[in-house]
Amino acid sequence: MPRPKYLLATRVAIQLEEILFSLAEHSGWERSMALEERLYKAFDDIGSNPGVGHLRQDLVSDPIYFYFSEPYQILFLRDTDPITIIAIFHSSRDVRALMQREE
Repeated sequence: MPRPKYLLATRVAIQLEEILFSLAEHSGWERSMALEERLYKAFDDIGSNPGVGHLRQDLVSDPIYFYFSEPYQILFLRDTDPITIIAIFHSSRDVRALMQREE
């Protein structure tokens, strides 16, 4: 059995469920399913190519990498095996404040 390329942190799985359900309520299941497909493709891209993404030390001091999948920022750790997706935030949100709350 092949090893997983990435792992969703528990809170990410919850965030993802909330994001998709909210989008389905407001914009319909078709848009929600399209977003789900884009995000899982982004997770797979990160797991397959851990060199993608960039540090945002202006937002967080930890070695957390950011990957953009419109309109979401996916935050992940490269130094884990498999790569760990630790957060998903809409790009309009204040990531610095959200990350401080989660610490």
